[in-house]
Amino acid sequence: IMSKQTASSDTNAPLPRLWGTYLDIDQAMTILANASRANVGMGDHVTVSLSVGGGILTGADCPMADDVFYWTVEMLHSLNIPVVAATGNEGSNSAILWPACTPKVIKVAGTILKNGNDSFWRGSNIVNPATSNSPFFLAPACVVSSGLNSGPTGGHSDPYCGTSASTPHVAGLYALIKQAAPGITVDQATAWILDYASNPVQTGYGYAVQSIKLPPL
Repeated sequence: IMSKQTASSDTNAPLPRLWGTYLDIDQAMTILANASRANVGMGDHVTVSLSVGGGILTGADCPMADDVFYWTVEMLHSLNIPVVAATGNEGSNSAILWPACTPKVIKVAGTILKNGNDSFWRGSNIVNPATSNSPFFLAPACVVSSGLNSGPTGGHSDPYCGTSASTPHVAGLYALIKQAAPGITVDQATAWILDYASNPVQTGYGYAVQSIKLPPL
């Protein structure tokens, strides 16, 4: 579901073109929720991954930022469908972007591979998980290649890094859990990840965040 854009300030953009908006995303999620409600068991095969973000930086939870989106996430959560979103790349240590700040959205910031171990990527927007009512995870944020084996050194201007890259790792883990255990709730899957599939990584801001375990890349 995408909108048709007929005007733009970007003179390099060929028009008209299809252009996804946040309203389009919400509409697609609503259709997904309605379809899952009408088809029992469909939700066992669905995970929503949102590598998007906008608006002003805010605290961990922002229930009033978008009432429509809030209720769509609530509906998906009740159908055992996790919604996973990137926190943004401004390097804030106390605020994240919408829609990650929406309650029940699983929030994802980034790590880099440094000296053979996961290290928090300081380009991530992050908050102390203790201030959030939603799950908060870290996952790889940086492109790994033969020329970047140790990862960038940190800072929001690093090339090839972003929480948009981290988000699909976490969404994929939820999808694998749902595949292995049909009918599992989002909260149950989150509890399993916290207990068995993640390790704490120090952020350098006085608190640690759970980073999902991945095989060596």
